[in-house]
Formats: sequence, C-alpha cells, structure tokens
Amino acid sequence: MNQKGFMQIIVIIILIIIIISLLGISLREIYNKLSGNQAVGENFSFIGDWMANLYNKYLSGPISNLIIYFKNYLIGIFKNSATQQIQSIPPIK
Repeated sequence: MNQKGFMQIIVIIILIIIIISLLGISLREIYNKLSGNQAVGENFSFIGDWMANLYNKYLSGPISNLIIYFKNYLIGIFKNSATQQIQSIPPIK
C-alpha cells in the first residue's frame, strides 16, 4: 500500500470515529456489551494490541515528523504575515 492510500485510511477511520461520537454512540458501551462474549473480547484486545504495536513501530516517527513539519509551516506563515503587517504600518511623523 502506498503512503497516500495509507494516510487516506487513517483519515477515514478518524472521521468515522468523529461521526460516531457526534451521533452520541459510545464505542466503550458497544465494547462492554460485546465483551460478555469471550471471543469478541479477545478479538478487540488483539486488535487494540496490534494497533498499539503498529503505531509504536511504524507510525510514531512519521507522525512526529508530520507534526513538526506543520508546526514549522504554521510558524512560518504567522511570522511572515506578522512581518508584512508590521512593515505595512506607516511611520509616525
């Protein structure tokens, strides 16, 4: 899977979680109802462990770099904008 497709999947998952939250559906309640079944509880536990392992091994570095990139990008935008605004102020005579 290429990098663009992987990021799209992550964004889609985040959007689904946000939509579910806005609809007032609690994923914890669903998990608690389903965890009465031993197999379902074990599957959710496996998926949670697998996702944590995936993040720690493969995603933490790129996500950290992405956050740093956006932080530096936003700082650059605001710095340039502020500099232009200050320079556009006419001098007091």
